[in-house]
Amino acid sequence: MLSASEASIYNKVEKGQGTLGIIACGIGYNYVKETLGDNANVLKVSQYPLPENAIRQMAEEYSSILVVEDGQPVVEQQVKAMLGASYAVKGRLTGDLPRTGELTPDNVALALGAGQKERMAASAVVAPRPPQLCQGCGHRDVYDALNKVASEYEGARIFGDIGCYTLGAQAPLSMMDTCVCMGASGSALHGYNTARGNDAAKKSIRSAIKQVYDEPSSMEMWWLGRMLSGRTVMPEEEIAHIEQITREDVARAAAGICLDTVYFMEGTGGEVDEDE
Repeated sequence: MLSASEASIYNKVEKGQGTLGIIACGIGYNYVKETLGDNANVLKVSQYPLPENAIRQMAEEYSSILVVEDGQPVVEQQVKAMLGASYAVKGRLTGDLPRTGELTPDNVALALGAGQKERMAASAVVAPRPPQLCQGCGHRDVYDALNKVASEYEGARIFGDIGCYTLGAQAPLSMMDTCVCMGASGSALHGYNTARGNDAAKKSIRSAIKQVYDEPSSMEMWWLGRMLSGRTVMPEEEIAHIEQITREDVARAAAGICLDTVYFMEGTGGEVDEDE
């Protein structure tokens, strides 16, 4: 894989001017080119693992390297480990780019020493407003239906995810009680029902199993899981089995779980051999 990455046409080096080398990933490359144009000494990374030879060659040619990547400083950390502490690698970890938040043309331009572009003043005509669903969005009817169903049950709670679901949490829809991250609604629901007792936990699991009938792909995943586990049972059979499980059964199963192997990693305290 490393050899393929080194030879890939998607990892390309562009020569420009100056003593700064730039490693750019994704949208970061566009922002670099927008600021410096053809004057950038840039390695555009589009295939992984990182092309080590190209990066080491860049380190020999330039006095420092700026890593421009969106999200977490994953590439920056790898480049630092590759080149060692004595070489200047800049990016989100050094504060040259913001540690949090997304990349923008402006903060990339500042990191490249191009200064801040002049901004137009905000219009006094446009009033600030919170994010909201698009006009005519079908989610509105779904949220309205959820509220009507929830009103029929005392203490009902609705668990949601980020995205358009979160927009439904605001008034006047007010249809969501929790939001952590994408996909957390299911696990939060199961945790909530488990805390409420054995019967509520079983109800939550029953509902989750019945959802496999909602679409063909869910059924495919159901039977794939059953085949891999060697238990080819229908969803109804699985639900019937779960109904027979007691709290004592769960406690007994949990007590039987143990770690097979534990590894401890300890530093040697010696110097790092950069060739290894």
